[in-house]
Amino acid sequence: MISYKIRIGRNEDALSCIKLSKTSWPDWWSENERLGERHIRNCIHNKRCLVAVKDKEVIGFMVWGVLWNKIHLQDIFVEKEYRRCGIGSNLVQHLIKISKKEGFKEITSDSDVANKVALIFHLKNGFKRRGLIRNNWDNASSYVYAMKFY
Repeated sequence: MISYKIRIGRNEDALSCIKLSKTSWPDWWSENERLGERHIRNCIHNKRCLVAVKDKEVIGFMVWGVLWNKIHLQDIFVEKEYRRCGIGSNLVQHLIKISKKEGFKEITSDSDVANKVALIFHLKNGFKRRGLIRNNWDNASSYVYAMKFY
């Protein structure tokens, strides 16, 4: 059992979040450096970033946006050594609380079909598979997930 806290991301967390995202998704970052940095900084600025912090270090984070009156979970990353410790699930639970507090009734997400770990993660955390996007932005196919609460 590890000890960590989850809180809203701050400006000083941006570089740690960017580094973690780059480590987890290097192919995407090699072609989208400026876009990725801008996206993470924008989410932090708009208070749409949660970070998991252990000993003052970011060990995981999630960012989201609003799409069609729903929360859209855009990215979630956890340091490799801390995966399968419940941090990602805890981040999702915090996002559910934030969503309800802000009056949202649904969270959507997506992941590449080939990413079996993401599929299992979404289903384990209460998402239902709701659709398929063929040939998405990176010419792969993605599952679309939704979690409704009332």
